[in-house]
Amino acid sequence: MSVSIAKEIIERELAQFHPTKEDDTIVFEYFGGEPLMRFDLIEEVSEFFWKTKQNKKYRFKVTTNGTLLDERKQAWFALHKDKISITLSIDGIEDEQIRNRGRAVSQDVLDFVQNTWSDSHFKSTMSRETLPNFADNIIRMTECGYRVAATIGVGIPWSDNDALIYKRELTKLAEYYLQHPDCYMIPLFRSIYAGILSVEDNASMVPPPNCGIMRNMVTYDVDGEAYPCHMFLPFVNGKTDYKKIAEIDFSDADRLVSDDCKQCNLLPVCRTCYGFNYNHRGDVSLRDKSFCAMLLAEVQVISAFQINYLVRKSENQCLTDEELLTLKDATLCYQRYSDFSFK
Repeated sequence: MSVSIAKEIIERELAQFHPTKEDDTIVFEYFGGEPLMRFDLIEEVSEFFWKTKQNKKYRFKVTTNGTLLDERKQAWFALHKDKISITLSIDGIEDEQIRNRGRAVSQDVLDFVQNTWSDSHFKSTMSRETLPNFADNIIRMTECGYRVAATIGVGIPWSDNDALIYKRELTKLAEYYLQHPDCYMIPLFRSIYAGILSVEDNASMVPPPNCGIMRNMVTYDVDGEAYPCHMFLPFVNGKTDYKKIAEIDFSDADRLVSDDCKQCNLLPVCRTCYGFNYNHRGDVSLRDKSFCAMLLAEVQVISAFQINYLVRKSENQCLTDEELLTLKDATLCYQRYSDFSFK
C-alpha cells in the first residue's frame, strides 16, 4: 500500500466516524502479512496524523509476530506508546511457538511489549499440534505475567477426539483459575452467553453476527479497496470476486445462517468465521461442522466454571450487576448444554 492511499483511507474513515458514548474512539490497525515489513509506511502515516489537529479520538495498533521488532523500531514505538500499540502473535513460549510458527519470539521482544503496554494481550491461536499442551501453555504464559487472548484455529478439520482433548485441557485450565481466582483469565473464560436469554424469549430468533464484520470493522487492501474483513482479501482467499462479496448483506442475520444450522440447539451460542465459510465453502452461511464439537466442549466447561467461580466469589463479596447477569446466563447455558450431545 502506498502512503497516499493509507492517508486517504484514514482521512475518509475519520470523516465518516460518529462517536457514541459506548464507542468514542476509532482504531486503525496495520495488519499483514507482516506489517513491520512496511515500517516506513507505519512511521510516516502515523506521524502525519499525529501532527494534524483532529476533533475525534483515534488510535493506531499493529499486529506482528515480533521478528522484525529491532532496537530502532522499539525506540520509535516506546516514544509514541500512548498513540500506538503492538499486539504480538505468540502461540506459546519457545517450543510451542516454534511448533506453530517455525520460530520463537525473542525474550527481548516479549519484555519490550509487556513493559511498554502492561495491559496488552498476546494473541495466541491453537492448532492441532499445540492442542494437547493448551492448558499448560496458557498457565506458563500467565505465570510469566503475560496476558493472553487464546482462540481455536479456524479452518482446521477438527475431529471428535480433538474435542475430547480440548475439553480435558479446558477443564485443567478451569481448575487452575479456581485455585488462582485473582490471576488474569483468557477472554474465552469470560465469555458472555447472553444470546441464550434472547432465544429463550424468542424461539424463532436468529442470533446476530458474532463479530464486528461490516458493522464496526472494515479492511482495506493495498489498492484501497474495502472488504468486510481480512479473510475476504484476494491475497488471503486467492479470489478476485469483489462485486460478489459486496453484494452480501451482513446486516441480515438470517442470511448468515444456513437452514440446517437454524435447527441446531447450539445456534444461540455458536460462533463462526464468515470469511472462512466463504473461502472454503463458497457461502458465508455454511459453517464448519468440524468445529461444533469443539464449541460444545467450550460451552460445557466454561459455563460450569463461571457458575463455580461466581458462586465462590459471592461468598465473600457482593457480585456486580454484570456478574449477576453472567451467572444467570451461565446457569441457563449449563442447564441447556451440560448433557447435550450431537449423537
